[in-house]
Amino acid sequence: MEQLPIKELVIRLEQELRHLGYAEATLNYYRDNWKRVVAHFDEMGETFFSEAVAMQYVDNKCDFFAKEQANELTQSNIYLFRIVHDG
Repeated sequence: MEQLPIKELVIRLEQELRHLGYAEATLNYYRDNWKRVVAHFDEMGETFFSEAVAMQYVDNKCDFFAKEQANELTQSNIYLFRIVHDG
């Protein structure tokens, strides 16, 4: 499987979501979040996607793992998780 730089991966994800007919408002939401995720990867010196680095971003952003253990995840926390985990 070809490993793509995260910035290229984001471009391809957006193309796929467009192909699937996602609304522009939804795409804007994804784009805003992807920019933050890519910035985190840049800060970490990572060029390629890593689930560990992505989850570090999610945890830093919303204390994901502690909320998950306490069964206190909000819908917003879950959306953020899906953005980095599912694309």
